[in-house]
Amino acid sequence: TNYHRAQMQGAQRYARENRGNFWKDFMKAEKDLDERFIDETESTFWAMSYVSQSHLPDIWCIFKETTSFINMGGEDLTLFLDGLSGVLKYYQQEGVHSFNVCIFSGREDEQFRVNAKICPRHILREIGNSDYTYFQALQKEPTTVRPPESDCPEVRKFFM
Repeated sequence: TNYHRAQMQGAQRYARENRGNFWKDFMKAEKDLDERFIDETESTFWAMSYVSQSHLPDIWCIFKETTSFINMGGEDLTLFLDGLSGVLKYYQQEGVHSFNVCIFSGREDEQFRVNAKICPRHILREIGNSDYTYFQALQKEPTTVRPPESDCPEVRKFFM
């Protein structure tokens, strides 16, 4: 997909321009900043997305050292599912009953990390509006009604 290609090309460009690994640098920066960082395990890193693809903030899981599904271990999957369970409990508290999940895998490229985006969706209300706006559809600009930093402390509670 376009987003997946952008991730892969962006990681390569970042490595060339900064002589570092985007994913490692991103995780360190988010953890140091501590505004969108949720939690981490031995192999997973959880944070609110900086820019959401939904009206509510997306949640991002990065597999810290996993570059491809091919080298993903069972423990990695278990830790991801444990975190996803926390996300779903948070969504339930917020009255969110629909979401999209996408997991992106590379081709065993050291510059890439397997990662997943969890995007909450709104059920259409009686007034007939959609959770997908013209701004997203026609302008390719995501919007959100709440900044990720405001939701992050509440999401953290479900990872403890």
